[in-house]
Amino acid sequence: MTIQALVFDFDGLIVDTETPELDTWQAIYAGHGFEFPVERWGQIVGGHGHSEFDAASHLKELARDGLDASGLRARFRSESGALILTQPVLPGVLDVLDAARRLSLRTAIASSSPHSWVDAHLARLGLFDRFEAIICADNVPPGRTKPNADLY
Repeated sequence: MTIQALVFDFDGLIVDTETPELDTWQAIYAGHGFEFPVERWGQIVGGHGHSEFDAASHLKELARDGLDASGLRARFRSESGALILTQPVLPGVLDVLDAARRLSLRTAIASSSPHSWVDAHLARLGLFDRFEAIICADNVPPGRTKPNADLY
């Protein structure tokens, strides 16, 4: 069998979006005197749905002092979003894409994230046109992202 195409994940492979999110929640929790439960958060990373963990609601319950979960979520989005916008393409990605082009391999992305997220970051990184197909959560029925094969 001959390899004809490469299918890439996005978050964590092309750009590290998860570390800034983790760092942001850890800072928010620490600011309120609590340790962020990494193991519980890890169950929702990647959109696998193994947990219903909501970091903002969890911190509100821990603090018991009237924290606003919506405000915590807004702060998280703002702070993690700013950090993510500074993230470069991860090492090796451009080399693999260049090699794929030289070998006439087709390239695609299969991501459990929505197009609004993936496409914007690919454009920011100058990679959008490097992929023949970009298949995201909005291209498959709800609940049919990874680990289901629908994205592929």
